Amino acid sequence: MRFISLILILTIISAVHASDGTFVFPKVSCEKMWKNENINQADLDKSNYPQFYKSIKRSKCFKKWSVLIYMAADNDLSPYSIGDILEMEQVIPGELNLGATTINTDVLVELDTYERTGNKRLHIYQTKEDFNFINSEESITSPSIRTYNETGRGSIINQKIRFKRFLNWGMKNYPAEHFMVVIWGHGEGYIGKDANPALQVINAPNSSSRYLRKEMISIEMGKELQPNVFPIDKVFGGVAFDHSDFSYLDIPSINEIILQSIEKYSPNKKLDILAFDACLMQSVEIATELVESTNYLISSVQIQDYVGFPYRKILDFINKFNPNPFNLTKEIPKLAAESFNGGYQSSIATLYQTFTLSSLNTSELVNQLVPSLSILSDRIQDYLQEDFMRAMDISFILEQGQSFRGESRELGTFLGSLKRLIFEERLNLGLTPAAKKLNRQIDNTLDAINKSMISYHYGSGYTDPREDFSQNYLLGFFKGIGIWIPSNTELYKNRIEEFKKSKMYQSDFMGTYWSDWFNLL
Repeated sequence: MRFISLILILTIISAVHASDGTFVFPKVSCEKMWKNENINQADLDKSNYPQFYKSIKRSKCFKKWSVLIYMAADNDLSPYSIGDILEMEQVIPGELNLGATTINTDVLVELDTYERTGNKRLHIYQTKEDFNFINSEESITSPSIRTYNETGRGSIINQKIRFKRFLNWGMKNYPAEHFMVVIWGHGEGYIGKDANPALQVINAPNSSSRYLRKEMISIEMGKELQPNVFPIDKVFGGVAFDHSDFSYLDIPSINEIILQSIEKYSPNKKLDILAFDACLMQSVEIATELVESTNYLISSVQIQDYVGFPYRKILDFINKFNPNPFNLTKEIPKLAAESFNGGYQSSIATLYQTFTLSSLNTSELVNQLVPSLSILSDRIQDYLQEDFMRAMDISFILEQGQSFRGESRELGTFLGSLKRLIFEERLNLGLTPAAKKLNRQIDNTLDAINKSMISYHYGSGYTDPREDFSQNYLLGFFKGIGIWIPSNTELYKNRIEEFKKSKMYQSDFMGTYWSDWFNLL
């Protein structure tokens, strides 16, 4: 009797555990399951989405890819978010037009525009309509899954909550072998948690910001746009700015949210691809912060054109080749370059000259580039100690060379500038021992960048030689990855407290590597 009672108790416990919401990744692909059960999602009625979702039994099977796009367009980017969704939905002449959501791919968008129409979740399907850039949410035909009410300033439902909720929902309900997450919106680079809102934004000096004039990014299809100004003062940095509830995503929070979602719902130990369709997000600091959660990172070191990624080309590539994560990561910068330079986005894009997009392996960056930069910092300090006048030369490079907003600098170009300085020194005086060691380490660091980068593409602004050194990106050195190197004391003091929060500067994460770089700064 006692034995039977024990069996009964164990059965009850097992049943409770099975119903507690614990996620179990499906064992069968959607392609196989739907074929066996004669399900054709293209023929089903999507107007009643809950019934449609139930009928295809989507959570019971997995696809090759789920693409989750978090669109933070509650700002001056609103019309471009609609344009990008229509690009996914509609037929573009000259492209393959193989669909958005297909038998092997799901494309899901969370959209928040400047209009007070709620935060919408969309399951993106391609139509037979020809592509037409229309600035209206009513033009979207993909089924709406759910709409959340808008929030305002001070709401507890901020960007962090929404992003976490979106990732958990997407990964749980649309299981896939591989996930690509796109964070879409305005970007300003690295920022830590709980940034001090009392500090003021300090932009790079005008003399070193030739490619960042507001007039170059303030044209929206022939209409004047107000410059993007966040409603509150804050330290420079962050991504996915919401102008209604005054919130944004900081980099450590992105890492934590991805880690939590992957642990619950992904068959892999890391997110396959994180892409920032935003400005200024491809940097050593950000990649280092994300190494625990993300394998591959795709973004731009520079100001991006408002038209964003070429989503039609990207979705066609996924649906044609069913690529592995590495091949997709490698291809996206190339597809963007093709689209901007004579492709379908070239007629509306205005910033091809300054276009840049790169993809990198976060683990390679931490294992190869980080140690190399540590040695480089020692070599630079030895070089400066050998002759104190060299500090003036490097100061000149920082003040007159190219920088991006927030004082991020393209790392390859900075290293090229140092090599140029050493070359000129050799012509005049010959090389000293410290200069020789520095020159060798610069080459080692450039090699480490190449090992970390998977692919990079950029516009003519980085290849056309110019007589003025301050306008020259140095042919062949530009790689598309940034690092924070402020040009003066004021800029350093304004942001150093933020960077000291990053994993890049924490000795318990990277050992002594970044303490050396911190000493150099």
